[in-house]
Order: sequence, then C-alpha cells, then structure tokens
Amino acid sequence: PENNPVEWELKELRSHVLLESDEGFETTRRWTGNWILDSAESVSPPTCMYACPAAVSRDNDCVLTLLADLPVELGDQAQCQLWYDLRPGFDYLYLEASTDGLNWSTLAGSHTTEADPNGLNAGYGITGNSSGAWEPVSWPLDSYLDQRIWLRLRLQYSDRSDYLGARVDDFSPTAEWQESLSHTHVIQQQEAIVSSLEDVAWQVR
Repeated sequence: PENNPVEWELKELRSHVLLESDEGFETTRRWTGNWILDSAESVSPPTCMYACPAAVSRDNDCVLTLLADLPVELGDQAQCQLWYDLRPGFDYLYLEASTDGLNWSTLAGSHTTEADPNGLNAGYGITGNSSGAWEPVSWPLDSYLDQRIWLRLRLQYSDRSDYLGARVDDFSPTAEWQESLSHTHVIQQQEAIVSSLEDVAWQVR
C-alpha cells in the first residue's frame, strides 16, 4: 500500500556557524542519513559514525550528509579520522560535494583512487582496508574556491556482507544552523528541496 505524506514542514534556519570539528559525534543534529552512532569504536569518545552495510537495504548506499553548507576559502580541505574494511575493487567510500544539494561530485583525496577494475568506482573512491587502524584522511576543496558547498560521505557497497564498512570521526570542517522556526501544513505532495543563502536557509519536507 502507498504511504503518501499528509503534511509538509517548512523550517527557516538561521545563525549559520562554522565549527572546527565534529569530535566524538555527540549529536547527529548536524548530519542526516543512514549511518549510525557507534560507541564501540571512536577516536574521540563518546561515539563515531558508522556505515554498516548490514544495517541498510541492499538497494541503498550508506549516505551521511552535512545539513549546513560550507563556504570554501583558499587552502580549505575536509579531513577526518577514518577506519574502513571494504571489499577491494568492489566497495568504495566517497566524499562528495554539491553546490545545489542535488548534483554531487566525488572529491580526490589522500586515500582515493581512480582505478576501476570492476566498473564500480564512481570517481575518486576509497577501497580496501585500513589494517584495523584509524587513519587521517583529507580532501582538498580548492576546486570549489569562493563557493558554498554541501558535503556528504557515501559508501557504495557490493553484495558481499562479510566486510565491516567504515567509521568516521573528528570530521572537519562542519557547520550548523543554531536557530530554526517550523511551520506545518497539510499537503498532497512529497519532499521538496533545501534552499540556502549565507545567513538563512529554508528546508521543506
């Protein structure tokens, strides 16, 4: 049976604040997606974010999107601590950027590869494993200089379930909207898009 939405919610978001890092991921209010908070392993307690292929439908990737956009200045880079166990040449972890929240491009980074032995690498992906250790990973943002971008982590995985996925901690930079005002109304239509300016954004869902 269809499960159509019955109302929309409009959020006006204000007070955009840039943050140095998301250490310990104590809250998920800055992120949205199907990664999960994991307290078993982290660099900065109490938690990290975990992309667990076994926890989501095989029809879906594991996606973690930063809710607030970021202004890019000269020399900026995204960086984090990363632990990963991925099927080599089949499973890939990407950091992706978007200027409109709709169209995403993979970013080249310190651990990415363009090698595509099985036709599954969507661009600049991380594959293989980190030998059971956390590794510092970075992605230059120079190609988006003087623009505002959204960032997301996406784990694209194959049908094999005996690999453990990826964990991320101490992600930087991040941002958040510190104020919001919500309105709801009965609707006949599904989700709409996030629109953002420098000091205010609107989110409809």
